[in-house]
Amino acid sequence: MRHVIGSAAAALLLAGGVLLAPAAALAAGPLGVVQLPKGSTPVTAAVSPDDSTVYVADYGTDSVTVIDAATFEAVDTIPVGDQPYAVVVSPDGRSAYVASSGSDAVSRIDTAARTSVVDFAPVPGVSALAVSPDGSTLFAAGPSSDAVTVIDTATGDVTGTIPVGQGPDAIAFSPDGTEAYVTVDGTDSVAVIDTATRTVAATVPVGDGPVAVAFSPDGATAYVGNFTGNSVTVIDTATRIPTTAGFATRAPIALSVTPDGAALYVANSGAGTVTVVDPTTLQITETVQTGGGTGKLAVSPDGATVYVTNIRYDTVYAIDRSAAPVLTAVSPPATATVGSPYSYTFAATGVPSPVFAVASGSLPEGLTLTTDGVLSGTPTQPGAATFTVSAGNGRTPDAVSAPLTITVAAAVPAPTPTPTPTPLPVVTPAGSGGAALAATGAEPLWPLVAAIIALASGAILFRARRTRRAR
Repeated sequence: MRHVIGSAAAALLLAGGVLLAPAAALAAGPLGVVQLPKGSTPVTAAVSPDDSTVYVADYGTDSVTVIDAATFEAVDTIPVGDQPYAVVVSPDGRSAYVASSGSDAVSRIDTAARTSVVDFAPVPGVSALAVSPDGSTLFAAGPSSDAVTVIDTATGDVTGTIPVGQGPDAIAFSPDGTEAYVTVDGTDSVAVIDTATRTVAATVPVGDGPVAVAFSPDGATAYVGNFTGNSVTVIDTATRIPTTAGFATRAPIALSVTPDGAALYVANSGAGTVTVVDPTTLQITETVQTGGGTGKLAVSPDGATVYVTNIRYDTVYAIDRSAAPVLTAVSPPATATVGSPYSYTFAATGVPSPVFAVASGSLPEGLTLTTDGVLSGTPTQPGAATFTVSAGNGRTPDAVSAPLTITVAAAVPAPTPTPTPTPLPVVTPAGSGGAALAATGAEPLWPLVAAIIALASGAILFRARRTRRAR
């Protein structure tokens, strides 16, 4: 039995957006265009965690196409349920999960075998999927269910349902997995689910027809695409206060944020474009023409490639978003001291994120440079060391610093403290009438002093006796 999917999905599939030339319109320079068989109707794409493979849900051919990300060629086709609309990949890359709305099926694909499909418990009209960051749980929903179905990925069993309202259309887990945001088309809102209690903790009003949601990498912000309202809502996840972004969009069908949080991509099915937005300013920095029928998009884990489906032309575009490295912080302190800790962090822009290395020369003894650009340690030898640092990300050219010199000074010896003599105890000699004698000098002289006092006392007594006898 084939079900009616959500209004936004139906509009995407039937209208296909504005008719523009497909590949020729990709002004940003595509890495590749994968042409699928006619009638495939590719809707959703998902990328494996290692960036090697792209999985595409082909609504029209009841299958999932497997694309080699290195060659941009379709290498396999896996039959699944009727009208597959959504596909997601597990965090470990071992499984791909598919929502087939026409057969109420949620399926698991063994990504190594590419042919092993296991059907989980049915979910009526399922068209939205999200996998938890730890990979243990699937949230699934369909516009006719008015609830989110919770599935244990290890067993495939349904472990609960969470009512959210009429027309759940998209799901996203927060990066830490403590919450899930569900767009609810029927109430123009987002249901915030507490994943520990599996209850709706809050409801956030958004624009008309919310159908897409994505989080920033730090989880501080959620972005919601309002298909009917032609807008994007920005939600502060700490306060749950929504605001409407000021940039223009037409029928936003999908959203994605780059892994470094530097860019927000919005697929505009009503304009046949993908807009690139600066999340800090919420201003459009670039518009990429992708043609009528622009569907869902996915950003590769390294942020270098954006995959966009096009249902009108049965294609998947791979848009190159990579950028060669540019060093932005390359002025380490020029002096150091033996035995004293030293630290400096180099920085560079680039997509994917650059990796740092010593390009020439050598570092001072005791210092090391990490691939993240942290130069640190405790110098062990005095002298000057000259070296250069490179930042590379596979895009040419690498960024290489000018020669850098760090001069390490010898450690300054600590001053030797002057010893303080220990005072001798106060002595009261016998027969002195209680007069106290203070001994000075080092303590080992005390026996000698005591003997002298004793002899002196004896001599005084002897002389006194002789005087009395003489009288």
